Amino acid sequence: MKKIMLLLSACCIGLSAMAQTLPNAGMETWHTGASGGASPIVIMAPDNWYGADSLIIADGQTYGAILSIPPTSWQRQLFQENTIIHGGSSSAKLVTVKQDTLGIFPGIMSNAQANVTISLAGGTPSLGNITYSGGTAAAYHITSASAWVQYTQGGALDSGTMTVNAYGTYLGLDTLVGTGTVKIGPSTSFQQVTANLTYDASGFAVDTVRILFASSAGTHNAIGSTLYVDDVTMTGIPNAVAEVLSAGNVVTVYPNPASDVLHLNATQAGAYTCTLASVSGQVVASKTFDGSSAINIASLAEGIYFYSIIDANGNVAQRGKVNVLR
Repeated sequence: MKKIMLLLSACCIGLSAMAQTLPNAGMETWHTGASGGASPIVIMAPDNWYGADSLIIADGQTYGAILSIPPTSWQRQLFQENTIIHGGSSSAKLVTVKQDTLGIFPGIMSNAQANVTISLAGGTPSLGNITYSGGTAAAYHITSASAWVQYTQGGALDSGTMTVNAYGTYLGLDTLVGTGTVKIGPSTSFQQVTANLTYDASGFAVDTVRILFASSAGTHNAIGSTLYVDDVTMTGIPNAVAEVLSAGNVVTVYPNPASDVLHLNATQAGAYTCTLASVSGQVVASKTFDGSSAINIASLAEGIYFYSIIDANGNVAQRGKVNVLR
């Protein structure tokens, strides 16, 4: 214990200075392109950042042509702004619009590349899952990310969001180990918002961070909601310190996200029970084990689940959450 405290004390001296700069964090440099086939639409995005509108336009024109939807029905949602800025000469402007049969859709910008799928199930274009790849390589165990934002509501209940996801690599899998979200309310000038990350019990080193901004929160999407983003920053602590802080975990639970099987690996001898519950509190799986084991989660619906590790004396030794994705 004394060695752990000495390590923490030595490392924590410089924690306040552990800031990491993101590429093009001030939205100063941009690139342009064209999206769509039948009627290409000019699109823009900050360098090292990506919008979802390019994929919506391209796929929308492709599938919309089958249903005689005009190619100009699909719209841009990410713009360079040179007047409403926090610092430098430009900011990013995200706008919620109606993307024809897809409905009202938020403007999305991320430092990771979006993968959008559109299907024709039922004879009408519909949006499938949006997944992301890439991101910013993390020099530290990121604890928070901040941005200067200004927000105008298109409807009284709408809000913007900033979401930060931290990933580590375990057994070759890209594993979500920490996440943080902050809602963005209306303002007439720039305000700084911060998303503080909460980590699961894995203790894996963080190697990639993905940050996503959206002009609508998804529940009350309103046409015209506009989010301006500028000067994004991240702070963290050394991965070595984070690993020491999580050294008390009695069971390693992985992977996260998980799809078919959730593995359990006890780091301390003894019998344990792992219970898995839905967000509503319903226990959906339970496993008693000693050493290593696994829970079959193939039948569970996608979403967030919470687990509890209970020791042989009936005490809760560890808690965490896991994201089930397929």
